[in-house]
Amino acid sequence: MSIIVLLIFIAAITKKTNTDRRRGDLFKKVILAYIGISVLAGLLSSGGFISVAVIGALIWYYIHKKQKKEKNSFQETYEQAKYRPQDASDRETGHWQGKSARQDTAKQTDGRFSQTQPEPMSRMESTLLARPLAKRKRVIQEFNIKYRLTLTEAEVNRIAEASYVSEGWKKEAEAMTRKYDTIGQWLQGPTGWLRVYIYVFQIQNISSDFALQKQICIEALDEVIGYGCAPDGMTIEERVQHINNRYFTYFDEMTFMIAWRFLEQEGRVHRLSQPDLVRNVDEDLDELERKYRTV
Repeated sequence: MSIIVLLIFIAAITKKTNTDRRRGDLFKKVILAYIGISVLAGLLSSGGFISVAVIGALIWYYIHKKQKKEKNSFQETYEQAKYRPQDASDRETGHWQGKSARQDTAKQTDGRFSQTQPEPMSRMESTLLARPLAKRKRVIQEFNIKYRLTLTEAEVNRIAEASYVSEGWKKEAEAMTRKYDTIGQWLQGPTGWLRVYIYVFQIQNISSDFALQKQICIEALDEVIGYGCAPDGMTIEERVQHINNRYFTYFDEMTFMIAWRFLEQEGRVHRLSQPDLVRNVDEDLDELERKYRTV
């Protein structure tokens, strides 16, 4: 009888017309857990083990059926997207040029996706990243804290959202799911330029468009490396300190050389002069001869 009264109470407070905050998800979960435990305890106390087993089997069947339905629906979406026609500009650029996935999903013209339409999420499925956005954000934020990056919350959100529609950002987010013994292991690879940029700058400019992000990194790194290479006769350590004092960055010898090599590959060559390591032998002999003459 008490359970019936409780059910009536729950139905009254969870009506859609009621705007009371008690309809929150946490409250509902607590009430449902209470009901479940009460029913389970009642069945077990009366020896209803078979009933519990039947209920458990029905719950498992329902969850399994739901997951199978979602998987089939997901596969169907992929097959439809696989053969959809694309604009020529989409095939040329190869990356998304829209504001957000949510805004662009509704933009379709003459049966075709618009130029700003992102790739369907099924095209970007990953074995390392969870599908929910909140979990992707958590992975990036934990990596951000662990390796002392300075990504803001807005930048973390932007990277997480871009990982659904950008192959480049998806790979970067996947890399953040791995564990590294040293930061140097993470900095390796073809996108070391991006990782150096994120690692050494206190303030970054993060773009959802990966091609634009590369251009941002080139310009930023070109400025600071050019500044560090301008003086003559300095060691790498001195140039690193010179840059860090000017731009409040976190360069070291390794990140400096990664950035310098990347710029060299991009045609942004900076002369890296070193201090004289071999002394003039003739001058040393002359100095030694003068020394002995005075003795």
